[in-house]
Amino acid sequence: MSKITNQKIKTFTVGYDNKRYDESNRASQVAKHINSEHHEFKLNYDQVINDLDDLILNYDEPFADPSALPSYFISKQTSDFVKVVLTGDGGDEVFGGYNKYLLHSYGKIYQKIVPKFISKNFIEPSINLMSKKNIDTKSFVTKTKKLFNSLVGDSFENHLNIIQLGFKNEELHKLCSHRPIINISDLLKKSLPHKSKFLNSDLKLARYIDLKISLEGDLLTKMDRASMLNSIECRAPLLDHRLVDFSNSIPDSFLINFGNKKRIFKDTFKHLLPNNFLKSPKSGFEVPIGNWFRNELKNDFIKTLSDSNLNRHSFFNLKYVNLLIDQHFSFKIDHSWKLWTLYCFQKWYNNNY
Repeated sequence: MSKITNQKIKTFTVGYDNKRYDESNRASQVAKHINSEHHEFKLNYDQVINDLDDLILNYDEPFADPSALPSYFISKQTSDFVKVVLTGDGGDEVFGGYNKYLLHSYGKIYQKIVPKFISKNFIEPSINLMSKKNIDTKSFVTKTKKLFNSLVGDSFENHLNIIQLGFKNEELHKLCSHRPIINISDLLKKSLPHKSKFLNSDLKLARYIDLKISLEGDLLTKMDRASMLNSIECRAPLLDHRLVDFSNSIPDSFLINFGNKKRIFKDTFKHLLPNNFLKSPKSGFEVPIGNWFRNELKNDFIKTLSDSNLNRHSFFNLKYVNLLIDQHFSFKIDHSWKLWTLYCFQKWYNNNY
């Protein structure tokens, strides 16, 4: 783009004061390299709180992806400069860019060398007891737990364990102890095409699930609603059907090779980027929602998930919900995603009923 236009292209990114969530310096590095008109916006609590309810209710359904917050914020800021933007949505699903795609091969190695008896009776209990002060979603403990829980089942179940950021099936039974629960994995298995030549590997299966479930039902919905709320239209060129079809037709080793993710994509465009830029670790589009629940959002959070509010529908086991809240506030276990899910659901319920 920067080479074929007569004027500077505009680029936009969100940064955070919390450096664990911030990768704005990398965006600035690319912007300088391509000589773009770059705009960086710092996201903090004060800049989203006034619009928080409007954003949550804008989805017209219980929608609990916290990255909707920075998506909304950057759309709001960008709308002062442009009305149509290009995004990178789909690049990881199409070209194999997520770290979770590596876990399937790790899982097979683990299952070969560790007997089930030892895994079930010794390793699993030890990992589930792990805890440390100020644990959060980016901590080593949290990642270790998530990694282990994604290694012990079959490929399909492993991938579901990875993509379920809220409540897994066994946790749903605790949350809704007096109500029947639909098994999500059974539901999703029915949606898979049978005997498809495109699902003949763990990587292809994982990418298919992400394209059909995560991308279609979450990521694209998130960006579309957040951007249109600010009269911004997003285009996702990496989801061109010809690119998707092409990536499904090539060997998996062209996408991931010895831990090198997005191999063919990186090899194609590395000459356009700063030296060694592609060696930087991948970071998600996250916000410190867990810290906000303990601090700035605490009063509204406690009010929204109060017993009196939850008793209006009686869907949830109050003892279990309060346990999650207590563990989160006492820094025993970070339940950011679970609590954000409940928070968004209750906001939606209060508004509609």
